[in-house]
Amino acid sequence: MKNTLWSRRSAVGTVALVCLMGAASIDTAAASDTISAGGAGSGLGLGLVKALGERFHAESRHPAVAIVPSLGSSGGIRAVVAGAIDVAVSGRPPRDDEAKLALEMIRVGRTPIVFVSKAGGGAIAIAADDLAAIYNLSRTAWPDGRPLRIILRPKDELNFKLIEAYHPGLAALFEKARALRTIPVAQTDQDTLDLAQSIDGSFAVTALSGVLAERRSVVVATLDGVAPSVETLRAGTYPLHRPIFLVIRKDARPNVAAFLRFAVGAEGRALVETLGVLPGES
Repeated sequence: MKNTLWSRRSAVGTVALVCLMGAASIDTAAASDTISAGGAGSGLGLGLVKALGERFHAESRHPAVAIVPSLGSSGGIRAVVAGAIDVAVSGRPPRDDEAKLALEMIRVGRTPIVFVSKAGGGAIAIAADDLAAIYNLSRTAWPDGRPLRIILRPKDELNFKLIEAYHPGLAALFEKARALRTIPVAQTDQDTLDLAQSIDGSFAVTALSGVLAERRSVVVATLDGVAPSVETLRAGTYPLHRPIFLVIRKDARPNVAAFLRFAVGAEGRALVETLGVLPGES
């Protein structure tokens, strides 16, 4: 059995399921004026959008925002194009082929890419030089003696691509580790956080926004002595981060467009900052 089966679903199965769900529920959503959102998983943006949706709905006359399970950035954008959901949460800007479509995109901001472990093992301090030893499996235990168990993502996953750019020597180590059958390869952001908080001694990569928005039971590591936060992103002292985008159709319903305006307005900006996102960037 391949290690990728640690995923709770395959990407193809997820997209097919949600497209069917979206097609079946779009009439209900239109009737109730509910806004549906899906895309990059809870470990990046869905938890954030859920929090924004709850605040948006709390204001008088604003519709509720319903979250569709994780589709990934590409699946979410495709679902918006097909009319299956209203809002896609994306960890990347639209590709060239997607940019030609009638879509509107806003950049909510940036969130730190973080290294996490299951809660209960105390604080974690990681140096950039430690990463090679961890991913070439020569460092197999935490300082307290617990086994160190890495959790990977697929080859094209953006967090790992950005880490490779930060530390180029890691790309080959990631590939070598993925070839082993004993190391889990989480297919989604949510899978990553589920594994990280359930495996004793885990070592995983995710986004700070998901950890905070979902109140996940994990410990977030410092990197070269710098704690990942909105403040360290703003100061330019924390080096790893990724963007979060919201995407809608240009002919979206007025309430959907109003939700995007809320997300980048004063109240939305203040909220996302409490959830680990540095807002206000175009």
